[in-house]
Amino acid sequence: MQQKGELISFRPDIKVVDCTIRDGGLVNNFYFDDEFVKDISEFDTVAEYREDVRKKLDAKAHADVAADIDNQLMEQLNDLLEAEIPEAMIELQIDEELRAFNFRLQSQGLKLETYMQLTGTNPKSLREQFKEQAERQVKIRLALEKIGQLENITASDEEIEEEYKNLSELYKTDIDKVKAIISREGQTKDIIARKAMNLVRDEAVVEVNKDEKAAKPAKTTKSTKAKAADKEADAEKEAAPKKKPAAKKTETKDAE
Repeated sequence: MQQKGELISFRPDIKVVDCTIRDGGLVNNFYFDDEFVKDISEFDTVAEYREDVRKKLDAKAHADVAADIDNQLMEQLNDLLEAEIPEAMIELQIDEELRAFNFRLQSQGLKLETYMQLTGTNPKSLREQFKEQAERQVKIRLALEKIGQLENITASDEEIEEEYKNLSELYKTDIDKVKAIISREGQTKDIIARKAMNLVRDEAVVEVNKDEKAAKPAKTTKSTKAKAADKEADAEKEAAPKKKPAAKKTETKDAE
């Protein structure tokens, strides 16, 4: 253990710093000198370390805003989809959610049975916990798949293999094991749904509420192809997302 200043000490093998961040900068400058920064990081000066902290905080803030907008867009897709979801589809999605959950547990060295023992749950109650999430995911997935169909979105072999590779690295698991758990068809649908979500995001109209200081999507918009296919889509069994009349209210308010 090495001494740093009069009141603090640190171990070189533990790269954790307990400090206060205020107004984008680090306080306690008396202890946070260049030598200390060299010992705990890859930077040579306090100024470089502070700049890195600022950049990371800024990146996190932007990521949080983007995630919030995505969540709001998915909620709109969920609300716009008018369809009776078969219980069997929800049960299948619960199965998928549980498989993914079990996969995450295994990557951390924990079995699902052990998790249930530790949390006092059983298979039935665990499925019930995932039901609401599964129903929402099914509705959003149907909407995105329909958008993908109308926009002729596809997934290439290279994109599918790259997705398997990313999951293998994420869960630190052999790629063949990932392929055994997640089907190629499932991966294809995931990629198409993600591309459809990107399309929805790109075409969404985002408004900034100055009072709440948060970005909100005013509405989701349909592409030319999607609009042209509305009549055909309504006739199909597969439900398609529809616009609410509320969109006209937004336009009227803007015109005023």
